Amino acid sequence: MKKSRTKKNRSKPKKPVVAFLSLSGCEGCSFAMLDLGGEFFNALVHHYKLGEHHFLEEMKEKSHYDICFVDGSCLTKENVKVLKEMRKKSDFMVAVGSCAALGVVPVIKNFVNKKQKAKYVYPNLREPFNPDIHPISRYVKVDLVIPGCPIDNKEFLKVFTDVAQGITPALSHRPVCYECQTNGNPCLLQKGEPCLGPVIQGGCNAVCLNSRYYCRGCRGLIQDPAYDDAIKTLNKKLEKMIGKRALHHIFQIYGIQEDWLNRL
Repeated sequence: MKKSRTKKNRSKPKKPVVAFLSLSGCEGCSFAMLDLGGEFFNALVHHYKLGEHHFLEEMKEKSHYDICFVDGSCLTKENVKVLKEMRKKSDFMVAVGSCAALGVVPVIKNFVNKKQKAKYVYPNLREPFNPDIHPISRYVKVDLVIPGCPIDNKEFLKVFTDVAQGITPALSHRPVCYECQTNGNPCLLQKGEPCLGPVIQGGCNAVCLNSRYYCRGCRGLIQDPAYDDAIKTLNKKLEKMIGKRALHHIFQIYGIQEDWLNRL
């Protein structure tokens, strides 16, 4: 008499529910993701259950997300409100791109007379909402940052798949300078031109320097105290080269001035 075989219940592992939130910005990081084409959608389908995406307005809002990817800056009251609400509903939050991580171009207004500029741009509004611009980490807890303006989509894809599997992604902690020299580019600093590459977090494959355009720090300073002396040395060199005012203008483009000055 044959023994009956009982089928074991082999339930598939539950896919994490993912949300994509876009605040105020140029959508450059969102399109960098979409430029991956099938690679992005295959990773999404294989590793996640899509819960919300800002390009798909017909999707119903959920009460809980396992992971939320956020791009853009908080420029409006609605941005701040939505970000805080999403943080409450999400177990893990990733800041995608330098707008979310640093504030980027809108941060420039932190260093000018905001009221005067707002009056010039919006002459018919008495009191437009005109806050200082900060990284989203000033408003909510951020668990991981993917830097770049825009992000490197291959780096994003690796982080995207790793996070879904509970793997802590290993982002580059080498400076842009390392990648620049690996690519065989001439050193702009040695040619007497400004560049922040020696102290900026790498991972971009020195894309600007490959085109002979100096690094302005879109990926932020390397967060390692061992680089503090290098920042001080580079700061003195650049101030002598182009002057403090011009140097601060470079810092302000991608929102690194506050961090830079705190490291001196």
